[in-house]
Amino acid sequence: MRPLDDLVLGLFCTTGLFWVPLYLLRGGSRATLGAIKQDTLIRFGGLVERIPLSPNGATLIDLWASVMGAYFIWNQRPELGAVFFVLAAGFDALDGLLARAKHMETERGAVLDFAVDRMSEFLILGAVAVAKLAPPEMCITALFAGTLIVFNRVHGKALGIEGFDVTRTPRRELVVVGLLSGYTPEAVGAVALCALLNMSVELSMLLSRAKGAKKRL
Repeated sequence: MRPLDDLVLGLFCTTGLFWVPLYLLRGGSRATLGAIKQDTLIRFGGLVERIPLSPNGATLIDLWASVMGAYFIWNQRPELGAVFFVLAAGFDALDGLLARAKHMETERGAVLDFAVDRMSEFLILGAVAVAKLAPPEMCITALFAGTLIVFNRVHGKALGIEGFDVTRTPRRELVVVGLLSGYTPEAVGAVALCALLNMSVELSMLLSRAKGAKKRL
């Protein structure tokens, strides 16, 4: 068991190393991946449009890289696995940019992107658990809470309730930072904690708004 100060340092590093660059890239405003993607499209839309790759092709490369990353993590090569997940994250960001820049946004592409994102999270957390790089129960907690977050948002949209989702935690990217920095258990712990908090807040907001909507009816 690591000393408490080492644990605190690990949590600080795994969260800070990811969010600080995003904060700076946004010029000090609220750091969200969606906002950064939008800025990238505005600044480099012409270059993105020239990339000879379809949005769905980028999504499938994301899936392939995730499978390869999980394979290497499973075989006790976490640094190499993390590199593949960095590649996966890059193509995950690229598929949306390609769809907007080339005006190829479709429902099928959105469903495929959503499914691959969830599969990638399951792959990285599952591989970390199997490789015993973090406590399996912590990985299961992160996956369980992440799945409930998806359920909350899908159920909310089905009921016509929008705007209750809180800031999304980049779960896959945070685990990657942990793998590269040597603080994998702390990173998975931070992912599990953030996912549980997000899930709890969103569920309470969803129930409250659903109750309010029922009263108005």
